[in-house]
Amino acid sequence: MPESSTTASHSTRPIRSADRLTGVTNDPMPELVAGQLGWLQNAVIRGVNCAIREGRGVNAASRAVLDKLDQMEELLSEKVLNYATRSAE
Repeated sequence: MPESSTTASHSTRPIRSADRLTGVTNDPMPELVAGQLGWLQNAVIRGVNCAIREGRGVNAASRAVLDKLDQMEELLSEKVLNYATRSAE
């Protein structure tokens, strides 16, 4: 089977876009952080939808979701919270 341009010469595992950008193929952090961000996004959207269905106004819904987001932030480790941060210049 010919080797495609999306596989590494030493492996048949496809190279992900993140691997191409970082040059790192064994680092699980990008995928793990992306999973955590997806979890947060899903929870925020679900929270907004539930608040709107309950008939809360926009201000009450946003306050409830921000409170929930604060609680969720406490569950994340410093490693996740500080992943890929940039210094303010």
